Amino acid sequence: YLMSANAVSQTGELVFKNIIGGNKDVLNGVAVGTDGDIYCVGNFYSGDLFDAMGSSDGGDVKFSSSGKYVDIAPIAGSKIENFTEITACKNGGVVVVGNSNSSDAGNTDSFFVSDLASRGGHDAYIVKLDMDLTFIFAKAFRGQNDDHLTSVIEKEDGSFIVAGYSNSSSRDFKGI
Repeated sequence: YLMSANAVSQTGELVFKNIIGGNKDVLNGVAVGTDGDIYCVGNFYSGDLFDAMGSSDGGDVKFSSSGKYVDIAPIAGSKIENFTEITACKNGGVVVVGNSNSSDAGNTDSFFVSDLASRGGHDAYIVKLDMDLTFIFAKAFRGQNDDHLTSVIEKEDGSFIVAGYSNSSSRDFKGI
């Protein structure tokens, strides 16, 4: 199956549709940016939109306000990435959340190197990108087991509230 980005009017009429990607690629969340463009977060398996690194890579896809594919920002490592939620930021750009178990020391193509490398099971991540899909910041939340962020909202002051789940009680989740 292929990913499809569709827009429907207030009366239910199809405004546009755009099919991108390849086998098993999935769009999980959508947001409209302050620029009017459409941003989606998803999981990518096929390698059709960028060179696949692991068995599942994350990515942020940008479409124009008329539904034309613009670009993708891979959030990819050598193992499994699962990015499920996106929100538009008030000052432009988007924030995505998810998890990864990639730890790719020395691989300069990987997103998950150095301070972002997974350190136990799947670690949870929050990633901010600007309207050009340039990475602004990324932060990992780590425990000894699997951790995942599943939802994110922006507060009035520009900070973020994230929610998810954890099977950990150490590192960033110690005392929880």
